[in-house]
Amino acid sequence: MDESTINFTQKIEENIEYQFNKIYFLFGERNKTTKQLMKEVLEKKEPDSGNVTVNQALTDALINAMASLIDYYHIYCFIRIGLGIERITEVQYKPINNYALRSSSSLKNKNKDLPTLDFIREQFNKKIAEICNMDIAGINKIPLHDYWHAYFGEAISEILSKVGLTDKKFNFKFESNKFIIDKKIQKFHYYMNMFYCNEFSQNGAKYDIYIDINNCLKHNIVPYVKMKIISFENEERGYLHFEIKNEDVFFLRRGLLKSIVELSFDETSQILNLINEGESNTHSNADLKWIINNLFTIDKENGYINKDKDRLHFFVGNVLIEKSKDATYVDAAGSLKITLQNLIDDIKRGIGLDMSEFDREEEKNKNEHGSNT
Repeated sequence: MDESTINFTQKIEENIEYQFNKIYFLFGERNKTTKQLMKEVLEKKEPDSGNVTVNQALTDALINAMASLIDYYHIYCFIRIGLGIERITEVQYKPINNYALRSSSSLKNKNKDLPTLDFIREQFNKKIAEICNMDIAGINKIPLHDYWHAYFGEAISEILSKVGLTDKKFNFKFESNKFIIDKKIQKFHYYMNMFYCNEFSQNGAKYDIYIDINNCLKHNIVPYVKMKIISFENEERGYLHFEIKNEDVFFLRRGLLKSIVELSFDETSQILNLINEGESNTHSNADLKWIINNLFTIDKENGYINKDKDRLHFFVGNVLIEKSKDATYVDAAGSLKITLQNLIDDIKRGIGLDMSEFDREEEKNKNEHGSNT
């Protein structure tokens, strides 16, 4: 990297560090207001309206800071992949979800509709088996086969091509028992796979849920935070949730959270009962089927439904979700805290990745290409 790019990268790192500190500060301040609200509710007092507003504002700021942190890291990765700083405003975070995999695939089916993921996987496996002249079992024995780099390659190429980093058409070869893949594609995968949320990689599910809430807040309506005290045998516990009423589903963008909200109380109860019984869910909707089978979990010790049978409790990507007949509730306390800390740890790990091997190979390719011109 030239000096100006190095300076620009350092500036982004400073901004990322600021977002880290801001998140820690905001969570600490919100924790104070939350404790006061819980104290008032437990004492059967009317919560102080000013404190309610401050708590909501701090919560809004927290999820906004989370989204900004992801945006900043995304820009950082593009610069490290090779984007010129003059095009930095063109960078936009785009999730690698099921739709991205389907819409970017060149493996179209005969009726020209978006191919299913099952079709893509089947055709992709045939394609690489032909390229490698061996079956999938043999390919999977190769230590550095980069199967997933290749599989996600088209979706990544579509993102990188929009800022001129790669060609839109993704090509790869197989030589000397390894795949030859554009190093920019590989870099993107290493930097960003923590945010993938699709049938084959669910690392980013927890982030997607809160990003969807922030998008709703930013563009449509306020997902208000509600407090609820739940009585157990020996204690009362306070819970803080984002409340999304059934009729507010239209304000959510198409994504993971909307799919969860769209599930009715009765349907969700049936799904959780199957999970509790250890049986598989064979939902007719393919998008919901993978979400349910890959992301839904329950606390079998405490159960998935309360004693009044009017609240369901479950986890999606390790985020605590509750559902009543009228609304869906996303944990705004413990799950959010863990998700924010995971995000900070993931981004620190991403910034610390050693990409020197890819950089040397890219430089070698440039020099060889230059010598032939």
